[in-house]
Amino acid sequence: MTSVELNKEKIKKLFIELIKEDNEVKDILADILSTDLATKKDIIDLTIAIKNLREDFNREMIALRKDMREEFDRVWDEIKSLREEMAQMRKDMREEFSKVWDEI
Repeated sequence: MTSVELNKEKIKKLFIELIKEDNEVKDILADILSTDLATKKDIIDLTIAIKNLREDFNREMIALRKDMREEFDRVWDEIKSLREEMAQMRKDMREEFSKVWDEI
């Protein structure tokens, strides 16, 4: 197979994968294919555009997950800090009660 044939095969596989996975893509492609205006180049361009949009979406989701994880870690650290502070306050309070009890 030549590189052009391999490229065509890649595009075919991508196109089929997109159609199988996404109902919205199916509807869009059905609308385009139902007209006489759709050319092979249009379909290839559309497939590539959809692939690029999906890749962009995946990159954005990865960035959002990273941001959410960082925020979660920050909040968790704050919770741990507050727990330590509460434990210290309880310890101090027990010591004060002990002093008062000893005086009584």
